[in-house]
Amino acid sequence: MSRLDSAIRRLKSQKICLDFASSELSNISGVIVEIGLGNGRTYDHLRELFPKRKIYVFERDVNAHPDCIPPDDFLFKGDFNKTLIGLKDKIVEPIILIHFDIGSGYNSESNERASSLSFLLKDIIDRKGLIIGDQSLDKSHFLEISTPKGVDYAKYFIYKLI
Repeated sequence: MSRLDSAIRRLKSQKICLDFASSELSNISGVIVEIGLGNGRTYDHLRELFPKRKIYVFERDVNAHPDCIPPDDFLFKGDFNKTLIGLKDKIVEPIILIHFDIGSGYNSESNERASSLSFLLKDIIDRKGLIIGDQSLDKSHFLEISTPKGVDYAKYFIYKLI
């Protein structure tokens, strides 16, 4: 499969999973966390899906389109291994959705990122919340749930806290 085809399948899977989360979480109060702003496409989509919710973004180096950069109050700059620590002390509302897109294109690097993220996310996601991302998480902390129809299983994952 070409890299273009792979990217299209991943983005399609991402959109389907986020749309699913919007429906599943519509009656649960809480905030959203986006890990990895990139160029801001996903953050922009989350704003449309969840117009009345606070969305906190974690990004090492902000290079997004100016229209897709969150206000400073909702932007945590730096490595997520540092900025996510103590998050429950900074955000008092329940975190009901965490989305991450941290794949680097190199399996060993992506797996290492996912491993450290697994350790951090288990302490911040609400019991009713969902975690959606492009990497597989540690199954000792999370239950992988079935993705909606149309999602390429190898491209996107949905989890709940065990």
